[in-house]
Amino acid sequence: MSEQLNKVANKVKQSIPTTKKKFDSKSLNHIHQYSLIQYLQNLTLSFGLLNSIYQQFILPLYQFIQVHLLSISPIYDVATFFDSLTNSLLSLFDKYFIEIPSTNLDVVAKNYIKPVNKKIIEVNNKYLTPIEKQTEEGVFQIYYTFKSILLNLKKSAFSKSNEIQKNLVDTYNKELSSTSPEQNVLGKNLQASYNTGLKTFKTLNDDYLTPLKNQTESYVAKKQKTAVDLITSTKEKIEPKLNELNQKKDDLLKNGQSSAPVSASA
Repeated sequence: MSEQLNKVANKVKQSIPTTKKKFDSKSLNHIHQYSLIQYLQNLTLSFGLLNSIYQQFILPLYQFIQVHLLSISPIYDVATFFDSLTNSLLSLFDKYFIEIPSTNLDVVAKNYIKPVNKKIIEVNNKYLTPIEKQTEEGVFQIYYTFKSILLNLKKSAFSKSNEIQKNLVDTYNKELSSTSPEQNVLGKNLQASYNTGLKTFKTLNDDYLTPLKNQTESYVAKKQKTAVDLITSTKEKIEPKLNELNQKKDDLLKNGQSSAPVSASA
């Protein structure tokens, strides 16, 4: 393939005047800088057949066109013009569809999303299984935070389920072994099941429900205290101003009355 292209190139050189300049497409180089294009190219060339076709046919053909056809003076000038125009349009596309949106998203992520994400992590680490410090940045950091929280909840639920199941079996076996040997099998199972249910409910109440209730009451009381403190602080700041305004009003009224004209008696 390369030998045939070289023969054609030699004939073209002999019959058509060429320029010493080599055409180098700025627009193609620009497009090749996009990460998506690089990914697709690497993915395509990872297949042996496609890579072989590219190396043996597409690449030699492109080099032939670039060196021998686009080096012809009229074609070179026209190709350079349209290539520069295309590159300018790509630059505009980068500015208005990539750079500016990316900048705006960074501002939103920094000023709004990041503080919210930080607060979510703080609340989670206070009440649930702590998650590692998030290294993700940008608008998707909250997604990764919720993903980590859900994974931790799933692991915790699975672990607690196994723990509760084991405790139920152990408690039941212990209660069954402590029943009176004079009882029949049905009576032993009923008594063991009843005692297991009572102890399980007591464990759930002592280990989970009561702490959750106390934690909730403490949180509500703290928020109420914060609200009362805010109202008191605001009132303390406003009352002196109101008293000052009332005093000024009284002074104005008093001065107005004292300066009123007195009518002469006949």
